[in-house]
Amino acid sequence: MARDVVKLGDGDDAQVAAAVAVLGSRAPRLGRVSDSNPLLARMFEVLDLTTAGWQYGRVRVDTDAAALADRLISTAGQVLATIDDPPRLPPPVRELMRRNSALDVHDPTGPRVVNGINLGARMRETLLV
Repeated sequence: MARDVVKLGDGDDAQVAAAVAVLGSRAPRLGRVSDSNPLLARMFEVLDLTTAGWQYGRVRVDTDAAALADRLISTAGQVLATIDDPPRLPPPVRELMRRNSALDVHDPTGPRVVNGINLGARMRETLLV
């Protein structure tokens, strides 16, 4: 997967998160109408690009970005659950799953830390079912 740093504009991550939520809500249907593997690959790529921005691009984790990552993880888990023979998780996803550190989640309107997210723990509990 690419390691380019991507920063979505204001409001874009909320729109992407909403689109990912719709995909998750219709995960059982996806396997019947199309091949889910390309969709999974793109979702994992967006997750990888999002987290790469946090790790390498010094992009601050705000509540919208954390919600997007959480939605991507839960939707990927829902899609994986519908596949009879799920594909191997990509190396960047497996690498993230090995980590067990929490990231501060900031208020998007100010410098205040409002929460935390542990991507590794969240991914392990969702993707290794």
